[in-house]
Amino acid sequence: MEFIIALAAAEFLVMRKSQLNNYDWINTENLAALVNQKVILFGAGKGSEEFFDFVEDENLEINVTAITDNDISLWGKSLLNTPIIPPADLSAVNWDKIVVTSVSGRGPISMQLEEMGFSKEKDYLLVGRYPSKAKENFAKLCEALPYKYFFAGKDCLHIGPGGNLEFESILNQRTANVTSIDKYSFGMRDAPGIPHGINYLFPVDVEALPMDDNSEDWRSLSKRKFYQKRLMPCQWRDLAKQQGLTIQRYGVLNHHAITNEMKASFHSDFQEYSLEQLEAVDCLLVASK
Repeated sequence: MEFIIALAAAEFLVMRKSQLNNYDWINTENLAALVNQKVILFGAGKGSEEFFDFVEDENLEINVTAITDNDISLWGKSLLNTPIIPPADLSAVNWDKIVVTSVSGRGPISMQLEEMGFSKEKDYLLVGRYPSKAKENFAKLCEALPYKYFFAGKDCLHIGPGGNLEFESILNQRTANVTSIDKYSFGMRDAPGIPHGINYLFPVDVEALPMDDNSEDWRSLSKRKFYQKRLMPCQWRDLAKQQGLTIQRYGVLNHHAITNEMKASFHSDFQEYSLEQLEAVDCLLVASK
């Protein structure tokens, strides 16, 4: 039986002020409750930057007084002239609502806020949602496979769905045997909405970084921090090859500029990689066996 593995790394949308419809990752229905409110954003990243852009473009009267984040290196700094504070300080500042701008990390952040005694809707809102890219990703998968490929009865594995099983549902409709794995539950633990025939497994960690145990304090540095894609695109491709899979399609989706000076500060395990490899951020990888 043929085995297909489909890995589509999450693409973060680049928003432009002239294209407001590109803010489709923001659940605008929740924003009405934020007008004339004192708001703290959870997540000192791109999501919060684009939230500021959206509020400005729509002329919304939302007062963002602070931003909180689990990254201790950001505490005491600012983002767009807004102070970044530790989550532990939330009880000591004045606010009406906490707004979680993260999409992929909204599950772990929700659990964290609940553990701190905050309640969804009453104390915090999840404004991030997944833009539907399932049909687009499925089209890319079909392009990478032989013409008129039949999915019926095939075993398909999707790595890292991030809490969105629309792609799996399309495969399931074609009577494929679908397994989806992720490191996080994304709130889908015992979720009744998972379609019959889709096997969602978590936590599953497919990482295999070439480092000795305890060589880094990664877990202490990343405590309460939601990280994605700790493997580079070329490492995903090499892992697939090591497992005897045939690469049907591989392509880098985005890049982040890296200089030789920046590379010199990286861990020694990454010095062997070229600047082109280090600059690759997201990828589409389809492999079969």
